[in-house]
Amino acid sequence: MIVHHREKQDKNAVKLILLITVAGLGLRLLLLIVAGWRYDYDEGMVGLQVLHILDGDRPIFHPGQPYLAALESYLIAPIFAVFGANAVTLKIVPWLLSGGYVATTGWLGWRAFDRRVGVLSTLLAAFAPSYLLVGGMKTWGATAETLLLGNLLLIAASYALEKNGTQIHTDDTDLKTKEQKYMLLLGLLGGIAFWVSWLSTFYAMPILIAFMIYRRDLLHKSYWPIWTQAGLAFVIGSAPFWGYNLTHHFETFRYLLSDQGDTWSNAWAVLDHLNYDLSPRLVSGDPKWRLLSWPAIWWLQIVYEGGLVALLILAWRKKSFPTRALLAIFTI
Repeated sequence: MIVHHREKQDKNAVKLILLITVAGLGLRLLLLIVAGWRYDYDEGMVGLQVLHILDGDRPIFHPGQPYLAALESYLIAPIFAVFGANAVTLKIVPWLLSGGYVATTGWLGWRAFDRRVGVLSTLLAAFAPSYLLVGGMKTWGATAETLLLGNLLLIAASYALEKNGTQIHTDDTDLKTKEQKYMLLLGLLGGIAFWVSWLSTFYAMPILIAFMIYRRDLLHKSYWPIWTQAGLAFVIGSAPFWGYNLTHHFETFRYLLSDQGDTWSNAWAVLDHLNYDLSPRLVSGDPKWRLLSWPAIWWLQIVYEGGLVALLILAWRKKSFPTRALLAIFTI
């Protein structure tokens, strides 16, 4: 009786998450319509690359950006081919991907806590501040893909972390099979994300840290075959990246590892930009704080960062919930 009631609640939660996701897509569609399907220069460049693909070109990255995959252009290509190249068809793929982001945010909240948090997470993602709504639908080549792939990476990692490292070795074949499946999925998604954008590092690092804390048993030699298979899955997912770099003298690495400026001497300017430009954009959509004095702004930032540290400490104390710790580390 209890199990049946729980299954019914789970089904209702899934329906609610899907309903909220559709509502979030509806809001985003309304924003696109009200904005007249406006697109900027960078989005136009993606559209031009799609036209080149339809003419027979097969790019791996965007022109002059050997770190930003052309995946989005390939996803848009069949839509251009069927419905023509215009502002509406340029926006359809990131719009749909933004729906995937909303749904997977709910899934992730459910994984870390419970169904109620999952529904609440979906609601917050579906009706986010305007800057996140608009930015999440930009045809910038990798924005929506990175958000969706990042969520999927965190979800796959949450399943792989479930064992909590309570045993060094196990003969449980079913458990090993499940772990193998999740590690393969993690490797494949990680490979695709590695090709799409190196911003996926912000997802990969928390996952690696969480594995070091909770799954050190995976270093046991009995898991080496699983790691090998996960590595092969990573190579398959990132195959376009390696194919390009092997034939272009590792251009991606040469570009990203070249001297891009004196970071340390500019650290204060970067922090100032975060505090006075990026932060107000995220919470209000406006690039300037209009109502707060600068001391109030800095105190607000201290509260935000202090809350993040508190979240990490709380997750560390609750070691039986590795997914919560994973999200806390990611948030930091």
